[in-house]
This record gives sequence, C-alpha cells and structure tokens, in this order.
Amino acid sequence: MASPEPENKDYRSRAEELHRKRTTADNHPELNAEELLEELHIHQIELELQNEDLKAARQEAEKTRDWYFFLFDLAPTAYVVTDRDGFITNANLKAAELFEKPRSQIPGRKLSSFFGGYEGTDAVRVEALLDKIYDGEQADAGRLQLKTTNSEERYVELEISTPESEDIDRAHYLFVSLIDVTEQKLREDREHAVSHYRSLLRELTHRVKNNLQVLASIVDLERKGAGDDQRLKRISARIRSVARVHNALYEAATDVDQVDLDKSLQTLVCEFNEGLAGNAKVQYTPTPVATTVDVTRAISASLVVNELLTNAVQHAFPDDKAGTVRVELARDGSQVHIIVSDDGVGMDTDRAGESAGVGTQLALQLLNELGAEWNMHSHNGVHHDIVFSLE
Repeated sequence: MASPEPENKDYRSRAEELHRKRTTADNHPELNAEELLEELHIHQIELELQNEDLKAARQEAEKTRDWYFFLFDLAPTAYVVTDRDGFITNANLKAAELFEKPRSQIPGRKLSSFFGGYEGTDAVRVEALLDKIYDGEQADAGRLQLKTTNSEERYVELEISTPESEDIDRAHYLFVSLIDVTEQKLREDREHAVSHYRSLLRELTHRVKNNLQVLASIVDLERKGAGDDQRLKRISARIRSVARVHNALYEAATDVDQVDLDKSLQTLVCEFNEGLAGNAKVQYTPTPVATTVDVTRAISASLVVNELLTNAVQHAFPDDKAGTVRVELARDGSQVHIIVSDDGVGMDTDRAGESAGVGTQLALQLLNELGAEWNMHSHNGVHHDIVFSLE
C-alpha cells in the first residue's frame, strides 16, 4: 500500500524561494531580530511538515507490514523462506501444520530435513533443487514425500521464487511455497493400481479362454482316438461354448467386476454368425439404455443365451432349412429382458421338460442362480423371454 505523495514535498526548493525573496531588495541583507525569529518559525513549520509526512509514511509502512504478515501467516498455502544454505529463516502457520512441528521449532532447520522418500532420496532432491535455483537454473523436483509422525503419507510440490523487494538480498534468500498434492497423488496411485488390476484381469480372462480352447482340442483328439465318441464330442462343444462366453466377457468388461451386457451379447452373436449358425442367421437388437451387471450375473446370462442359441441353430431348422434367430436385450425399469426367438419348426413346449438334456438342466440351474424367470412358448418358432431384476 503506497502512501499518497504530500503536496509541496520539495522543502529545499521552498527554502531557496524564501531566500531569493529576502535578498531581492538588498544585495547585503542584514536580518534584524524580528526577521530572524520569523525565519526560524518558518523553518520550524517546515520541520513539522516533514515530521508529519514521515509519520504518515511510517504508519503506512507499518500497516503494509502488518497486512503482509497477516496474509503470510494465514495463507492457505505453506510458505517458508530459506537462506543460501537451505536453512529456514521464516515459516507461516500452514507450513507448521504441514511439517507437524510448532512454528517456533522450524526456523534454523534445513528445509531438506523435513523430507524423506525412499531411503531419504527426496531430501537429497530438495538440496539439489535449491542449489540449481540459487545458480539461476530452471529446475523441477516433481512430487516429494514429507516425513510424518504417523503412518499417513503426505506429498508436496515446491514452487520457488526470489524476493522482489530491492531491500532483500536476492542472492541469499528464496521464497518456497509447498503445495499439498497428497490427495491427487494417492488418487492417481489408486487409479494406476486399478488400471493395472484391470489389465491383469483381462489378460487372465483371455488366457482362460485360450486354455479352454486348447482343452477342447485335446478332447477332440481323444474323441477321434475313441472312434468318434459322441459323448466326448458334446463335452468338447461345452468347453468351446464356455470359451466363447469368456471371450464375450473379455470384450465387454467395463470394470474389474462389471460387464456391459449389451456388448457381451453382441460379441456372442457375432461369434455364432462367424461359423456356428449353419444355415441360420443370428440377429441382435440392443437396448438404448445402458445395462451393466456384475460379472457373476453376466456369466450366467451369457451361458443361458449361448445354450438357447445352440439349441436354435441345431434343432429349429432341420434339413438345411434357412432361418433367422433373433436375440434382443430390453429394459423395463429395473427389469431386464433377454429374448431369444426363431422362425423355425417350433417344439411341443408341453413336453419340453420330459427329456431335458444336459443343456436344459444347465440353463435351469443358471437361471435359478440368476434369480430369473423363464417364459417360453412356441408359435411360428420358439420364443424365450428371460427376465431378471438389476436390483
């Protein structure tokens, strides 16, 4: 806060003007006692004006200093001042809170002594940073870990500047602000850990799928060696269906335990169209509403759909008849509908359960785990409606 410039502050000019006025009439003035007294009075008034200006300037300077210390002490950011050797000469209240020390115990200690890191590496980084700044170099130490008295980690970033005041020796002092970035650092660490876990999970899922395919190939070899045993053929088909579901889940995972059901079913339908549908064509109709489910329910739902698709392409179109199988995902509030229908020869739904095979038994067990309702009717083909709640 700059003080206003007082009027007629050039006391020297005023004094010279008065002297010229006295000497104009007489080249050899001789002041009498009254004139000398008057001159002294004027000089006294000038001194009083000077004192008033000095007093006002001093009060303004004290007010500015008080505001500086108020802002410095109560700033929401931690500030310290260091000398050429890195010793702290001043610190505000936020710095005392950050260092977990009484303010009176901070001056006289090295700034680097408050930093730890792995085997004290961050303390060394602080020393190197201060040296570079003092030498006029650009430097950035990045995030540094503070020493703490408890088990909680705390990280800061340093911003260093030189004093702007001409009254302070710039070569011997630095202003250091310590920005607390603990929350940001820990959040980024958590995100990195989750991202790494997701990558590992996706890789594991991919490897499980590959291993299942290898297992199915081994079963195929055993089947051929056993005279084309149909039981081994069915086992191989089951293993490959589980591998398909794994691949669909791998493609549709949105988080470590969440799956986009729409994308999972779409991937499953694509795999059927690429070589499993035979003369049939499988069509998929998604829901416009995002449908994310936990991975356990996604597995159950996908395995059921896989079983219904397998039955449709194998039995709905005999004698190489062409046809269409439709898969639709729909939402009705919290209710999810997965509809699988075909335009094939149909079936006697009243007798459907009399000779339920392994696939039907598996589907029933999965639907029970899913807490789903299975509605089925046959009219111009077979229509399945699987209903379960997201809640």
